Amino acid sequence: MSVKKLTLILGMASLALMAVGCSDDDPVSPQETVLTGDMAEDWTTDALSMISEMSTSVTDWAESDFSGLSQNKSEVYPEWDPDQQAYVYAYEVTESEPPNSWEVRVNLWLQYRDDGTPVQYPLGADEMEAQMTSGMTVHTEGEDGIFDLDYDLATNMTVTNLDTDLYNVVGTGSTVVDASRVMDQQSETVHFAMSWEMDLTVSPSGCPSGTAVVHAGGFNLQAVYDGVGGVSWTLVGPDYEATGEDVLDCVVVP
Repeated sequence: MSVKKLTLILGMASLALMAVGCSDDDPVSPQETVLTGDMAEDWTTDALSMISEMSTSVTDWAESDFSGLSQNKSEVYPEWDPDQQAYVYAYEVTESEPPNSWEVRVNLWLQYRDDGTPVQYPLGADEMEAQMTSGMTVHTEGEDGIFDLDYDLATNMTVTNLDTDLYNVVGTGSTVVDASRVMDQQSETVHFAMSWEMDLTVSPSGCPSGTAVVHAGGFNLQAVYDGVGGVSWTLVGPDYEATGEDVLDCVVVP
């Protein structure tokens, strides 16, 4: 998964802040965000893009190629941790102009296994597990009030059959957004959660095939990967339905 753009984090953070201010409420009891169809489509398709990035990165990670993780051309890649018997990667950016602050963080834990036993190198491994977390924390103060945002994302995938011509990829993930604004005598809070699952097959030098599902509020996105670089999706929710197609950044091998 490339995390250079942090698309999902930034997109959801912006939408969460836009949602704050709809109504007064108790700041210790955040109100669940009521999604419109357009918001649900934006958020669930962003999540689908992340799933697609993860699936098309499987072939690189299966060969311990982590170059896609490089942040802003910094040569920081996962390093082998003998205590955890896994490759570990951590990236964090913090900016602060008191009282305002902004922080983004990304972590990866990846382990190769041979018949259930952790191994340092992928050669001979038949399984790989990757656990990823991302987060954002924002605090701003100004004429429009005091804004706070906490965003956390966690996702994982297990890849089996590394020693064959077809990799099986099964994964799950979730994200939570909490945002608040305090202005004069008014305070608003918002809470939102989303989850997803994927069940895919990926050729070592090809594109994924299979399905993925994203759940957001009362909306569900069903996606089908065709194995030749395409994914089609259908989003269904309260009084709303949308369909679409995307082209993946992967190599189709005849």
